[in-house]
Amino acid sequence: MAALVVLIVRSIVSPLRETVHAMANIASGESDLTRSLDTHGQDEVTELARHFNGFTAKLRGVVMQLQSSAAALEQSSSELGSNANDAQERSQQQSQQMEQVAAAISQVTSAVQDVARNAEHAATEVREAEAQAQQARSTSTAACSRSTSFR
Repeated sequence: MAALVVLIVRSIVSPLRETVHAMANIASGESDLTRSLDTHGQDEVTELARHFNGFTAKLRGVVMQLQSSAAALEQSSSELGSNANDAQERSQQQSQQMEQVAAAISQVTSAVQDVARNAEHAATEVREAEAQAQQARSTSTAACSRSTSFR
């Protein structure tokens, strides 16, 4: 009879210890979630093992989804970083182009001012030449008048 009791106790205690050990490993975060407990039998311990296996299967699914989400997030983050770098490069290029445009506008403004000064100088020279021509005509007319009056 004692041997029968020991056999019954072992048939209950051994699967319970295995279940407790597996749960403790999961609780510590160091368990292999692909590991399954033996589910051969019809007793409460076997039912507990089935539920434990179902729990670890769902937990595996959650972990896989988290890994997939983390990978997608990492890829999105990488793409966002790349886009930010591209935007920064384009911004720097535009800034350089704007500096070049500003320099070109400054050169054109300077050239226009030079042309305006030269045109003003030319106009002054033309007025002076016109005045000298007018004076020469007056002198010539006066000389002609004097020469006809001598005759």
